[in-house]
Amino acid sequence: MTYGDKNIVEIIADDEYPLCEMFNKLISRIDSKTSNVVKQIKDDEIIYSNRNMEFAKIIPEEDHIKVIVEVPYDRIIDLSGRCSVEKFAGYNDTDLVSFNITNQMDMQYAVSMYDQAYTYIKRLKL
Repeated sequence: MTYGDKNIVEIIADDEYPLCEMFNKLISRIDSKTSNVVKQIKDDEIIYSNRNMEFAKIIPEEDHIKVIVEVPYDRIIDLSGRCSVEKFAGYNDTDLVSFNITNQMDMQYAVSMYDQAYTYIKRLKL
């Protein structure tokens, strides 16, 4: 469930959302980093894809922002040790690696995870 059962567009504009500034900054940083990426805004998540393959999702929740990337976990540098991993649950049996953002330092790490997933998906040969 997202923040207060609001959709993404409402959350982006909601100054009452406790992580509003961080959420908007995260989206802005991710959007400025990559080209050839399709961003799809759904009701409860933002999905990033390249060559019709989803590789990242951002989901605002009540007390954190969840970032999920699809990449083999052994390719992620998990310095925080706080990632959750669903083995072989993503596209082409990649792992779903998620991380919850609650502060500025977490946001830096989430952007790094996004970069790693983007690099991985960009290198896949179809």
